[in-house]
Amino acid sequence: MVLLDSINKVVEPFYTKYYEAATLYFYTKEDLKFDLVITCPHAELGKDFIELDFPAIGQLIKLNKEELDDFLAIECDFGTHELAQAIAQRLYSEYGLYTLIAEPSFPRSILDAGRLYPNCIRNIIDYEQHIELKQELMKLFDKYMQKLCHIVAVAKTYNAVAIDLHTMSSYSPNVVQERYSEAVIETPETLKRYIELYKNAHKEGEKRVTELFTGDARNGIFASKDLIESLSHELKQIGIDVEYDKPYILAEHLVAHYLVCELEAVCIDIPKDLLSKTTTADGHYDIANLEVDRHKLASMADAFAKAVAYKRQKQLIGA
Repeated sequence: MVLLDSINKVVEPFYTKYYEAATLYFYTKEDLKFDLVITCPHAELGKDFIELDFPAIGQLIKLNKEELDDFLAIECDFGTHELAQAIAQRLYSEYGLYTLIAEPSFPRSILDAGRLYPNCIRNIIDYEQHIELKQELMKLFDKYMQKLCHIVAVAKTYNAVAIDLHTMSSYSPNVVQERYSEAVIETPETLKRYIELYKNAHKEGEKRVTELFTGDARNGIFASKDLIESLSHELKQIGIDVEYDKPYILAEHLVAHYLVCELEAVCIDIPKDLLSKTTTADGHYDIANLEVDRHKLASMADAFAKAVAYKRQKQLIGA
């Protein structure tokens, strides 16, 4: 109950800035200085994005409305928006630390803010037949990346640390792993199969645990050792197992790779069970219809806040 009370101390960010390609939430003072950047590249669900901004996508994609809704929900990193806000609230109320949260205005199901060009454009429509639509999407992506690069530049001046925050299916799909841990090679024709594999992954697939990305050792690029160690410790303290670089790797086409290159940063991917009221152990589980568990959220936010506070304290004493 104490954790929930502390989360509720600050209900909203002090300043929210809406741009065409991104929304920024500032938990900070008037000078907008921050200690931590949290990026949530897959927080946007995308229903309004399709209905209001790009209705052509809804008409061209080879899915009916129910299938499209499922696809949007599966691809959205459920709980990251709420967790980022809770971490920021906890850091401010308990440690006096300031946070900037950045989220794209578009959904991963259409345009992936976690991948660099050309990997950012999802292969869900035959864009060779709809070049203008693709160009409009790429303009939006470019605007997001410009904003993110500016945030990184400012973060450097503050010596801020960064967390690239993700959630994932609690089970890997039961298929031969052709690319990373993706279900199937994505084409406009395979989307229904893709949805089916993820909706049934908990019945047939391999269970995942929370992943921390250690970096790209081959290229001499490493995530923040302090953040990895402190996050690992705090998560284990609340009974959350951690693995490193599984099921994904910090590949060069990921935006997280750029963040790790530029800042004291860590990328983390959390199984959705760890934030959801219903879990894969429930008979009526539906990955496309989840609700945040406030107790799980508070516990997780507290662990993150402790880890970040430890890192900032270490920076201040010059360790």
